[in-house]
Amino acid sequence: MAKVADKIYGLIKETVENCGVRLWNVVFVKEGSSHYLRVFIDSDEGVSIDDCTNVSHAIDPIIDDADPIDCSYYLEVCSPGLSRELTR
Repeated sequence: MAKVADKIYGLIKETVENCGVRLWNVVFVKEGSSHYLRVFIDSDEGVSIDDCTNVSHAIDPIIDDADPIDCSYYLEVCSPGLSRELTR
């Protein structure tokens, strides 16, 4: 699943940054019977719900066009939060 996340990271990085935030991380996980694509964004001013909504709307068609995931999944765009893990 890490390969899927890496591919999506590359696909959406520029678009996320054009939305005025940084792409923190992308993870694709299975929890129970569901799959989740989680896109973590950050900025020096913090992340608002509007930031998450704007990024979600901007990246959804990019991911759909590339079609890198062969199963149904939930797209979540959120902040890494205060207890964020260091990545990349």
